[in-house]
Amino acid sequence: MSQNSALKKELVEMATDLRDMLNDLYIEDSLECELCGAAEYEIQPSEYRCSVAEYETGCVGHRCDGEVRFTKLSVSVGDYFSAADQEFRNVSCSEECGVTPERLVEAVDGGEPIAAREWTLTMGALVTNAICKHHTRYEPEQTMFVCDSCHVKIHHDDSFRPDLQPEMMRKDWEKAQ
Repeated sequence: MSQNSALKKELVEMATDLRDMLNDLYIEDSLECELCGAAEYEIQPSEYRCSVAEYETGCVGHRCDGEVRFTKLSVSVGDYFSAADQEFRNVSCSEECGVTPERLVEAVDGGEPIAAREWTLTMGALVTNAICKHHTRYEPEQTMFVCDSCHVKIHHDDSFRPDLQPEMMRKDWEKAQ
C-alpha cells in the first residue's frame, strides 16, 4: 500500500471516529418537531475536509537545538456545527530529545508546512435544526416543540394550523401579569 493511500485510509478512520463520537453525544437525546418530525440533530451527507501536512522546523522540545520532522493529519467537518481532530505521525528529532506530540502544536502554529495535501470526503455528519418551545396557551401554560420552519409558518401563515395560535400574543400576556 502506498504512503498516500495509507494516509487517506487513516484520514477516513479519523473522520469516521469523529462522526461516531458526535453521534453518541447528540443523536440519542435529540428533540423532534411535533409537527413535521424534524430532529434537532440528524445525520446528513457532509464534506469532511482532510489534510496531511509535513513539517521540518526547529525542535520545540525542552532545551533541544535539533530539527524536528513530523506529519500532521487533520479532519474537520461542518460550518455551523463544526468539529475537528488532528494527529501527529512520524515524529523524529535529530537530537532524539523525545519531543511529544503535544509540543508539536507550537511548531504548527509558528510555521508553514514544507508539503501539504488536501482531500474532501463525503459521508454522514451531524447537522442541527433549531427546535424551540411554541406556546399554544399561556393560561394555563401549554407548549409544544417545533422546528424553526414550522414555527415561522405558525406565526406568519394564517392557513397553517390556526389551532396552534395562542389565544393572545406573548406581549399582551406579559402586560396582563
